Amino acid sequence: MLSCEVIADLMVVYASGEASAETQRLVEAHLERCPACREAFGKEAGIEQALADLEPPPQAEGGRRFIARTRRLVFAIGTGALAIFACVLVAFERAIAEDLAGIPLPGLPGDALLWLSLSAASLAAYLLLLLWRSRWKAAPARGHVLAALLTSLPLFVIVLAAYHLASRGTTASLLAAALLLAAALAVTYLLLPRLPYVTVTTALVLLLVNGLLLARAVWGVAALGDFTWQTPAGLGHPAAGTPLEDAVRADLSSLGLAWVESAAVRWSDGVWIGLQGEGMRAAYKDDGERAYLTVLRFESQGAADAFFVAWRDAVSQGVRLAHLEINLPGLPGQGRIARLYSARAGQAFNAWQAENWVTIVEVPGPFSRASPLAREIKEVVAERYDSEGEG
Repeated sequence: MLSCEVIADLMVVYASGEASAETQRLVEAHLERCPACREAFGKEAGIEQALADLEPPPQAEGGRRFIARTRRLVFAIGTGALAIFACVLVAFERAIAEDLAGIPLPGLPGDALLWLSLSAASLAAYLLLLLWRSRWKAAPARGHVLAALLTSLPLFVIVLAAYHLASRGTTASLLAAALLLAAALAVTYLLLPRLPYVTVTTALVLLLVNGLLLARAVWGVAALGDFTWQTPAGLGHPAAGTPLEDAVRADLSSLGLAWVESAAVRWSDGVWIGLQGEGMRAAYKDDGERAYLTVLRFESQGAADAFFVAWRDAVSQGVRLAHLEINLPGLPGQGRIARLYSARAGQAFNAWQAENWVTIVEVPGPFSRASPLAREIKEVVAERYDSEGEG
């Protein structure tokens, strides 16, 4: 007969279900005879069941692995898409707004070396915060959210610096920006399963930076040209009976421009006005800028429309869309509007045809100066037409 001490040793194997048939028979026979061992076995079985409940079943563990892989995949696709979108914005701003149009976009203060040093320090701080969070288990959900927001601060600096370096356009700055982004996102990707709320905060950082870049791009597009939705009739034309000599004598003193001279024209930018029309062209200037205002009057609206189409095509010849040709479509029966910048000629134009009149505002110079001045002249001339029409 086995003693209680031996049975106590066998209870662990018996309770786990790993005992042999002979051992099970001996333990069960002893438990039938010994109340003390029966009570001890009850406690041992309860502990074993509790431990079994704590261990996840293989199916649940597989589900957690699937969720972790899914989170990684969603994170990689989402952050990759946001990063690519931001790079497209940076390239657009660099190529269109700054290089072509010469519009200085708002940027971060300091040189590239300063931001490279700051981003390197932020990357080290970001890595330390991630490692600290990966070891910080016991905390309420609110604590994890606050920790995630704290961790996102150096990530924000890294991403902002990376896109700022990318906008510099040099090979070295582009390589540094790519390495910074790759390092930050790779570290986040590797530690993702163990860091609560990291996906949300990382996405928020990228969305915030992309929002800043998008706002800057929208600001640059708004500065590219005149996007006011005015009809030719709304812009108007000289009042009936107004001599052409007076039609081109606009008061542009509010813009710092003074009239210099006027002359009759039969050609406008290489296009023959024809026998059905007549025109005057006035020159304005100040110390550093020049502008021209041409007013043409035709015998019929059809003749004015035909000239306007030919003039617009001549001015736009050889100008790609990338060179900021901004044209509104023709409005049958209502006239036409053309707003464009000819990179070939280095001139900005604001022109419109209303009834049998054509008005052309022309400003030579780089886009960043010529286009805004052409827009301002157009507004002054349109206001003058409107006041004369009311009078």
